[in-house]
Amino acid sequence: MSSALSSSGADGVGDTTLFIGTAASYASDGPTLPIIGSAGEHSDWVAPNPEDRPTEKDPLPRPAKKQRTQDHLSKVSTNPEASSKRPKVEVEGLHQPWTLLPVEVLQQVEKRVAGERGEKVEVVVWTKNQNVKSGINRLKSLLGFEEAPEAGEQSGREITTRRNDKLIAVSAYGEGTTKLVGIVEMTKRVVGGATKEASGETWFTYTVLSSTSERDVKNKVPVLTVWLSPTRIPELKVTFGEQTFKVKRTTGAD
Repeated sequence: MSSALSSSGADGVGDTTLFIGTAASYASDGPTLPIIGSAGEHSDWVAPNPEDRPTEKDPLPRPAKKQRTQDHLSKVSTNPEASSKRPKVEVEGLHQPWTLLPVEVLQQVEKRVAGERGEKVEVVVWTKNQNVKSGINRLKSLLGFEEAPEAGEQSGREITTRRNDKLIAVSAYGEGTTKLVGIVEMTKRVVGGATKEASGETWFTYTVLSSTSERDVKNKVPVLTVWLSPTRIPELKVTFGEQTFKVKRTTGAD
């Protein structure tokens, strides 16, 4: 919007017209807030998203070290090679118990058991889950002990019929050694008692404590073998000591 002012001299000459420009007015419905700073300072700023803030409900990440430990344990437990080597490989010697004997007596005992095949030895291997009653019955059978049935004049007579002159080697490893000792002692009482006053046939026992692995200390498993023999074995007596027990004979037997 502009306005014009006119002026002239007295003689009417030299009229000039002065145009004065005025700023256009801007109307607004309300007060105008001043803008602080330039527009460039606020062009890149973005308000944070409230959803991006961590909350108490968000689960915390698990430590990496603990995760690695769990992964390692799972690999060990699922490794078929590790599980197959522990019990099976270590107890192979229980089926040839003379191989666990010290070198100084090994050769002499091998002669008695007829070499590596063990043709003159009855090998019995028990575990911690061995049934006590069946274990006692097994030894009674190997010792040639039987209880005679009632036959009118006398009942409960015991008879002994030696079926062979084989040695008996009863072995167990680890927690099964406790079960072995209990079964052997109860069998002694059943077949005639462990006292010297009992009548019957004398058997000799030798208790040998060894391990399944002499080279690898970490993988050693304690092995207990009780040798039962109808004859004395001097080599075992010198090294491990000797005990005796009786097996009752039939009434009137020689």
